[in-house]
Formats: sequence, structure tokens, C-alpha cells
Amino acid sequence: MSKKQMWRSCLLGDVIKESTVRCGKGATSGVPVYGVDRQVGLTPNAKYLSSSLERYKRIAPGMFAYNPMRLNIGSIGFCSKRHLHGLVSPDYVVFSCDEKEILPEYLYLLTECASWKSWAESAGVGSVRVRIYYRELATQSVCLPPVEEQKAIVDILGALDDKIELNRKMNETQEAMAQALFKSWFVDFDPVIDNARAAGSPIPEELAEKAERRAKLRPALGEIFSNVRKKFPDSFQPSELGPIPRGWDVSTIGNQVTIKGGGTPRTKNPEFWDGGVHHWATPKDMSKLTNFILLDTDRKITDAGVQSISSKQLPEGTVLMSSRAPVGYLAISKIPISINQGFIAMVCDKALPNTYVLQWANSIMDEIKQRASGTTFAEISKKNFRPIPVLVPSGDVLAEYNKTASDLYDRITRNVEQNRTLSDLRDTLLPKLLSGELEIPEAEKMVEGVA
Repeated sequence: MSKKQMWRSCLLGDVIKESTVRCGKGATSGVPVYGVDRQVGLTPNAKYLSSSLERYKRIAPGMFAYNPMRLNIGSIGFCSKRHLHGLVSPDYVVFSCDEKEILPEYLYLLTECASWKSWAESAGVGSVRVRIYYRELATQSVCLPPVEEQKAIVDILGALDDKIELNRKMNETQEAMAQALFKSWFVDFDPVIDNARAAGSPIPEELAEKAERRAKLRPALGEIFSNVRKKFPDSFQPSELGPIPRGWDVSTIGNQVTIKGGGTPRTKNPEFWDGGVHHWATPKDMSKLTNFILLDTDRKITDAGVQSISSKQLPEGTVLMSSRAPVGYLAISKIPISINQGFIAMVCDKALPNTYVLQWANSIMDEIKQRASGTTFAEISKKNFRPIPVLVPSGDVLAEYNKTASDLYDRITRNVEQNRTLSDLRDTLLPKLLSGELEIPEAEKMVEGVA
């Protein structure tokens, strides 16, 4: 008998059970109230919260919850082992698994399959707002391998998920390091304060509090950055931005980078779109990013499409900022890029490197948004953006920052690229493993060495 012949078909209602356990009058302090988000699943940020939680349903690790009016668009929450026991809306459907028949982690994988999504789109009752209650869910047919095989499938795909999550956390750490270094050197002026104190130079009153905090940290910091400190001045000078390190300048961002806008090729002209291979970005592409690196776009345009845009194609390394809907998405484009009219693009072809420009824009985003205008939605024009003051440090300090920050962003880029590869592999394996088309040993070989 083949392994596939050991699989059994059944109704989902045969292997799951609805739960209607309510919170009651028990203590709820510290108990999370979960919502369900289509993108991330179970989330501790419920959109609507009643003043009384007595009727809210209890959910525990291994259980599922969904809004009956949103399951048809793929919105379902799995309470995994990393979640705490919590509560969900009394209107949600909550259910658990008979783990002798189906592992909850395996069922969660099933909800990602095209067959589940196809069923959910066609199931339900109601003509205006389609609802899928437990009774409809229970009638869905599933084909299940033995629990031991379910566990092996969960482990294989889980190894890919774990590697993707590890890379994501590493990127968060590296991004935080780039931001912290920028703040230390170019906002708080820590190395200059250290040098000024050592030289006996006066500390400007505006920086006195920072200097005191810095003095308390110095014994712990030691001389880790002693070689770098030598590249910083040891005194301050006044400027329109307040005290800045002596010898540094204040300019405008319009004088320090080349600012470009974009456009949209006529959508009804197939010559601009059909068979397009050139990346064309919209703010929507930026909204999906979990870091400041752009490697791909949803839509591509042709050579003719590129030529139809006034800014044509911008070079790799351009800093992109969405200028409307909303203002403030940021990224360094790691690819040659064309953009629509929802951007201010900064080509860093003068003294300031793109790593500095990116962090500068991020650090003053509140000011940038204050300069935006518009009645329907806020938008900052290139005219209002160009005059924003920017600090221009000395060349050797900029080079030192760029060396460190570029290394961090190169690591982030490699992790993003690896995660794309891992996600593609996961997307390939998922339907084949859950349909029995691919057997466990084959899948393990494909995953070996990458997760």
C-alpha cells in the first residue's frame, strides 16, 4: 500500500469541535483580547472592544477563531504555541482539533492552500454579506495523512518558516543598529561631546543634558570607538539647526541630492505594459516592505513605458519616499527603478551617501509631514521638500558612517533575498506535500541546507 493510500477522506466536522466557552465573570486583567487580521492572522490588536468581556469567547493555543463574515476572504486566526490564552469577540467562531486525527498546525497549513481558498469563496449563506458559520465549515471535505506524516510535513515547512523569521529578526536588529548609529553621531553628537569634554571645550547649553547622560555612559563604553572619534571635531558652532559640530555645514536637501518625480504610462496602451521587464514602483510596493530595502515591484513596464516617464529609469541606490497616500514610506532601491507620481526620489550623486539620506529622512519625518498639504489627502511637493535643511558632516565622518551602514544594509539585502528564495520554496512545497504529490524524503532533501 502506498503512503497516499493510507490517507483518509472525511468531513472537517469529524475532526474539529466548536468551542463556545465564554469569559464569564472571571478576572481579565492581563488577558489579551485578540482580533483576526487577513494578513497576519491572530493579532492582539482587536479593532472593536466591548466595555464588558463576559460574553467574549476563550481561546487557547491550538485553537482557531474567525469572523463568519470574513472567512470567505481568507481571514482566519490560529492560536499557536507562542500565543497566550486569551479572548475573542463573541461573534467569532472558535474551534479546536481532535489531535488524534488532525494536528492544528497541519490544519493551519490547509487554510493556506488554493483548495481551501476556493471552498471559502463559494461557501457561506446570505446574499449581501456572506457568512460561513461552523455548520458550513464542518461540511468541508478534507483528505488527511496519518498524524505522523502530518507532523513531518509541519516540521519541514516549519523549518522554512523558522529560518524566514530568524532572518526577519536579524534585519530588525541591523536596521536598529543603523538608526542608533545615525542618532548617536548626527543627532546627539556623542563623539563630539566626548571630544569636547576631553579637550575642555564648552558644551552648548542645548546639549548640556545630553552631555551629562553621555558622561555617565562613558565608563561602560570605554574606548571602543576611539579611532572613529578622532575623525570628529572637539567643539561646536551655532547654526540654523542649533549647535552643530565645528566645521560641518547646513545645506538644503535640494542642494545635496538630485530630486526626481515620476509618472504613470498610459494604462490603456499595451505598448507600455505588455511584456514589461523594467521595475515600476508605486507607494503600494513600499507599503509591503518590512525594512528599507526595495528589490521588486508588482508591475513592470516596457522600454517604451520607461521613455514615457519624464524621470525615465532611476539608478540603483536611489532613496525613495512616498509623497502622498501616505507621505513617508522610505526605501533604498536596490534595482534600477521607474516610479509613479506618488514619490519624491533622491538620487545621491553628491556628498551625502544614500544610507545617510535615508536615515536623515526617517529622523525628520514629522517635519516632512508637517510640510505636506492637501484637502483630500496630504501630499508634499518637490517645491516644499527641496528647502528642508540638512546637516552636512565632514567627508571622512560620512565615509565612516556609510561604511558601517552599507555593510548593515548589504546584510539586510542578503537576508531579504534569501527569504524570497525560502518563501518561493515553501510555496512550491506546500500544495505538493498537502496533496501527497511529493513524499517526505524528497521534500527533506529540497529543504536540507537552506533551513
